[in-house]
Amino acid sequence: MRSQIAYINEQLASGLFPHAYLFFGNDESEKERAIALIARRLLGGNFTASYNFAALRGTREEHISIDMIRSLRSSLFLKPFIEENIASPVSIAVIYNIEYLSRDASPVLLKILEEPPKNCIFLATTARLDGVLPTLRSRFAKMRFWKKHDAANETFNSLSRKSLDERIASIRELIEKNQLELAMRDAISEKEEKLREKIYSGEQINITRNELERLTAAYNQLLFDPTIQKKILGEYAMFFI
Repeated sequence: MRSQIAYINEQLASGLFPHAYLFFGNDESEKERAIALIARRLLGGNFTASYNFAALRGTREEHISIDMIRSLRSSLFLKPFIEENIASPVSIAVIYNIEYLSRDASPVLLKILEEPPKNCIFLATTARLDGVLPTLRSRFAKMRFWKKHDAANETFNSLSRKSLDERIASIRELIEKNQLELAMRDAISEKEEKLREKIYSGEQINITRNELERLTAAYNQLLFDPTIQKKILGEYAMFFI
């Protein structure tokens, strides 16, 4: 299957590149690689020193504030500087961990994305797509970057070879080893892969899609509901692995 990096290369070569991209998933190194590829192609090798490159980074402790977004907006609406060896000047704005955008900054960024400055490309990253407001998500083309955790992948492969009763009997051990979340995440990745393969081959997808939806719903409950009983949720998820 064609990689995300190869797809980005094709888009850059064709000149048909979206003005806003949201890179999501757990593979931080590949997201960084994609951003560097785009920036080097459009701004040159030393892109971080370019006047036409700006980056913001949110964290759990320090969210991206409205003042930071306003400052970014002011710089983006300036005409891009013409730099040496750059045929068509553009500006690139990168927002790392966009899920940590503050509440009051979100509508300001949304307005910028709705009426983007000319010759400006927005790149954003997030580990969790569902952590980004739907109104913001809708303004980006989206690309998933995912890597399997070795321990979780071994656990998932082991689970997938077991009977349902054996999988359910494994729940307590998964919880004790903190591997339930990772195993479920890799199970979702496998289901998504199977779904894509079935779509490409013209096979029926209803059962696989239903299993993926149920497994994803269980995974989201595990992440966002602190009152959930992991053992019961894990037993439910085992029906779809």
